[in-house]
Amino acid sequence: MHIDTVLLLMATSKLNQRQGFRFQRTHPALIAGPELTAIGKRAENVPVFYGQSPLDSACSHHVLASIFSIIGVIKPSAIVSMNRRKFGYSSVFFKQMLPFWHTGIDPEELVACVNSMGLPITLTARYKTAPDLDQFAIKNLMKGELVAISIDSVFTRSTRHWTLGVAAGGIQRGNTFDTDTLYLLDASASPPVFSEYNAFLKLIPSARKRRSGIGEPSPTKRTPLNWSYCAPDWTPETVMITSAIRFRLVE
Repeated sequence: MHIDTVLLLMATSKLNQRQGFRFQRTHPALIAGPELTAIGKRAENVPVFYGQSPLDSACSHHVLASIFSIIGVIKPSAIVSMNRRKFGYSSVFFKQMLPFWHTGIDPEELVACVNSMGLPITLTARYKTAPDLDQFAIKNLMKGELVAISIDSVFTRSTRHWTLGVAAGGIQRGNTFDTDTLYLLDASASPPVFSEYNAFLKLIPSARKRRSGIGEPSPTKRTPLNWSYCAPDWTPETVMITSAIRFRLVE
């Protein structure tokens, strides 16, 4: 190889390591297209987005419906007709979550409800006071896991909401990954088109000074990070993560 070419490649490599580039890690089952789908157990992919009514206060129900469709424990057709089903996981899903349809549900209650359904899944949760809550959500999304995330407004009381984390992104410099965005499948936003997500949480730059990469938090006390909750349907709002629940299929 010509010496000038070698020098150019070395300079480019050093520049890339210094400046970095953006990356995104997404749950492997999701397939972007005119309609968001997931790789199913049958020949055809299955739809996984369920839009929320502004009157139902059932964001958690919609998050669970998407999770169950993505990991393949309940068919979308059974989820859509779950109120008429007499047997099966969809019937259990409807009955367990019915009391919370118009009231919302707390993280601990959600975990208890899902665990009582007898589904072939395991849950691992972090709640509001957990020192590693933000890092837990980041690390699991970086691994391609599904994470149900609850958020609250920081400066107002306008938002108290459940959404589904499906991807994480940020800047890679060499072998260092600096995650600054959590990508969401959000039932209250418009359906995603040619994308795996329709909203995201963007780490607010001033908050990053309290974080060392995605390093270890204080072992005893949580310092919440501030995130900007963004989607085409509304003005960005500052929120904090109040729980994160990882869902994993039992193989």
